[in-house]
Amino acid sequence: MHSTEQRSHNAGFTLIELSIVLVIIGLIVGGILTGQDMIRSAEIRSTMTQIEGVSTAANTFRDKYNGLPGDLIAPKAAQFGLVARSGQVGRGDGNRFIEACGQGVRDFACEVGAFWSDLSRAGMVTGDYSAFADFSADTGVAADITGADMARYLPEAELGQNNFVTVFSAGGRNYVQISQITGITAAGAYTLGYGMTPQTAFNIDEKMDDGNPFRGNVMATSDAATPGTFIAEIVDPIAAVVTADAAAPTPEMCAGLQGTNMIYNTVTEDDAAAMVCQIAVRTSF
Repeated sequence: MHSTEQRSHNAGFTLIELSIVLVIIGLIVGGILTGQDMIRSAEIRSTMTQIEGVSTAANTFRDKYNGLPGDLIAPKAAQFGLVARSGQVGRGDGNRFIEACGQGVRDFACEVGAFWSDLSRAGMVTGDYSAFADFSADTGVAADITGADMARYLPEAELGQNNFVTVFSAGGRNYVQISQITGITAAGAYTLGYGMTPQTAFNIDEKMDDGNPFRGNVMATSDAATPGTFIAEIVDPIAAVVTADAAAPTPEMCAGLQGTNMIYNTVTEDDAAAMVCQIAVRTSF
């Protein structure tokens, strides 16, 4: 009888043992959360380095060839073995803006596509984007680009989530754009999505600029209903945001107004973690 009672007593856990188990579980959970934060921080740092690297590569190219990648005039492109271009507006015209076969056009065509091809052929970026071809007749891609082929034309963003790095010109400035791109038609039209959270966009903006989604060198998209429409293209961004959202940003928006403050939508944890953002960064070239 005594031995049975002893075995029953030994079969349970003491309060000390349970406490140790709970402490271990807490340490494991804390380690996982800390690890996730470290991974996110590393992704943000890598993305910032990647964005800055684009400007460095473009400026280095300009110093060497006396013209921007994609925008380099036709005779020089031929001289240095780069893809052919016609020299018309947005087709290698040397006006210092990266445009797609026309003034201010942002599609993936002509100078926009050749931007990465030129840098790749010049050995100034990591990766081979020489798949973009002759655009002297507004060509460059023979068919729609999808899936793994995307990485043959555009660099994948360090953030992952199907984000890619592309360039465009708006309002007399060149921009680097980080956005989710799931397809590009042969005519150059993007299929854009959202692969960045407001928290990540805010962290990048605050570290590279001023943390304001609608001002400065780093800017967010206007809202989730208009993929690819950047505040940079809107004449009065504050009025546009007030019209769209007079109060706090709604859950589907990357950024909006809270009172009189322009903020990234980090109001709640769910809002801050939602995939609803793209960003555009003004370049130094």
